[in-house]
Amino acid sequence: MRSHFEESLERDIKLIRGKVLRMAELAERALKGSLQALLESNRQLAYSVILRDKNIDELEKEIDRL
Repeated sequence: MRSHFEESLERDIKLIRGKVLRMAELAERALKGSLQALLESNRQLAYSVILRDKNIDELEKEIDRL
């Protein structure tokens, strides 16, 4: 039988793992987009990658808090 502390810790770890996975997906997408923007000299795409970077930053802050 697991204690309340162990269950709580496991829940928190799952939450953090999910957020890290989401952040990794967003970072991968940003990297692909930035490379495409660079290769195509597409300023509009580059700007959209920069704007979406806020989502990655927010997830990083959430993970740090957790």
